Amino acid sequence: MKKSIPRYVWIICLIVTILILVIGIPISVYNIYPVELSIFGGILIGLFLIFYLLYENGEKNNDGDEITEKEKRAISIGVIVMFVSGFLFFEVFDTKVSYRLKDGIKTSGIVVNLEAETNHRKQKWWRKKSKSYYATVVFQTTEGVSVEVTENLDFEDYSNLRNGSKVNLLYSKKDPKIAALMISANTIKKYTVTAERIILLSDLLTLTDKPSTEIEAFLNSISYQWQYNENNRRWENTKRDISVAAGEGAPVVYRLPITEGEIIHSELRNNGFVEIADDGKKGKAYHSEKFIATVESEVIKSGGYTNIYKIVTVTKR
Repeated sequence: MKKSIPRYVWIICLIVTILILVIGIPISVYNIYPVELSIFGGILIGLFLIFYLLYENGEKNNDGDEITEKEKRAISIGVIVMFVSGFLFFEVFDTKVSYRLKDGIKTSGIVVNLEAETNHRKQKWWRKKSKSYYATVVFQTTEGVSVEVTENLDFEDYSNLRNGSKVNLLYSKKDPKIAALMISANTIKKYTVTAERIILLSDLLTLTDKPSTEIEAFLNSISYQWQYNENNRRWENTKRDISVAAGEGAPVVYRLPITEGEIIHSELRNNGFVEIADDGKKGKAYHSEKFIATVESEVIKSGGYTNIYKIVTVTKR
C-alpha cells in the first residue's frame, strides 16, 4: 500500500526546524546543551531531506524491499547534510553567544551545584555510556540582581570545582542569563585578551619589587589562571604546572617543569649573569650587579609518578 504524504510537507518541516533551532531556542538554553541541540538539529534536517528526496507526487518512489540506487543516493545525501547541518548549528549558536559576550561584564560567582549526568546510547549490538557535566553558578549583576546560570563543562574542569568554589565569569549586560565561566583555557583565550607566554627572567626580576597585592594581577597578565594557595604560600597555575612564591623584599622562587627549565640558564647568561664557581651545592648559582640567582632540580614522587622540576630562586643583593 502506497503512502500519500505531500512532498512539500517535508520541506515545511525542514524549514520550521531550522527556524526553531536558530531563532526559537534561547541562547541561555543552548549554553547548557550546545552539542546535544546541534546533533538533534542535524539529525532532523537530514531525515526531513531524505524523506523529501524519497517521495515524489505524494508517493514513495519504491514500495519493494530492495533499496534502489536513487534511495541510496537520497540516504547518502541526507547523512552528509546531517553532519554538515549539525556542525553549522553549533557554529551559529557559538557565534551568537560570542557576539552577546563581546562586550560582556566580568564578575565572579559561587558554584551552588555540580551534576554529572549519565547518558545511555543504545545501539544495535551494544550499549554505550557517556557522561555530561554541569556546573550551576550564582552571581550578582552590577545592578545587584542575583542570577543563576548552568553551563556544560568537560570532565577536567568539572573535577576541579566544588560546591562553594569561587569562579570568574563573563555575562551579557543585555541578558545576564547568557554567561561564560572563565574556567577552561579555550574559553579564557576566546573572551579575554590575556597573553599566553612563558615567564621570562625579566619577569622574575620585576617580581622582586612587587608588593604581594599586585603579584597575582601581574602573573595573570602573562598567562591566565593564577591563584594563591594559602597552604603552600605561593601563587600556582595548575594548568601549566608552575608556581611562584614572592613578596616585596623576599626571594622570588619559580618552579617549572624541567622540560621548560633549560632556557633559564641561557637567559641568565644573556642578561649579564655570571656563573659562580661550583661550591659543592646542587644546581648552579649566578650573580649580576644587583641579583643572585640559583637553579636547582627537584624530584617529586606522587601516585606512582615521578615529576622533575627546575627551581629558580632570584634574590636582590
